[in-house]
Amino acid sequence: MTNMELISIGTLSDDEAVARLFELTARGNAAADELAQLEAMVYGRLVEAYDGDEPPVLANRAA
Repeated sequence: MTNMELISIGTLSDDEAVARLFELTARGNAAADELAQLEAMVYGRLVEAYDGDEPPVLANRAA
C-alpha cells in the first residue's frame, strides 16, 4: 500500500470504512497497516458521535 492510499483512508465515508474493515478482517489481513488506521478512524468517529464519551458498546467490551 502506498502513502497516498493510506492518506485517502480519512476521506472514506462511515459506510465505506466499516465495509473495508470487514473486508480486511474476512480475508485475514489483521496485521495490515490499513486495518490499524481504519480501526483508529472508526473508533475516533464513534467517540465524536458520543460527544467525546466512549461509546457504550466499547466501554462494555473491557468488562
